[in-house]
Amino acid sequence: MKHKLQLNTTGAWRNVIDFDAENLKHIRPAAALLASIGQAKVQIVDEDGQVILFINAGKGEGNQEASHA
Repeated sequence: MKHKLQLNTTGAWRNVIDFDAENLKHIRPAAALLASIGQAKVQIVDEDGQVILFINAGKGEGNQEASHA
């Protein structure tokens, strides 16, 4: 199964990288770091577009919600 790491800095989600689901454990820390550096929203979605992980750096480091916000 494929997943996508997406970044939102200007109100629109942009794909950063596509990856295989088994690599999620490697992508999660990178997603958190990316969000914290850029004060951005970062999410990981599956191939059906369902959110697996959502990080909103503006609400504090490590804030994770399953949301499309």
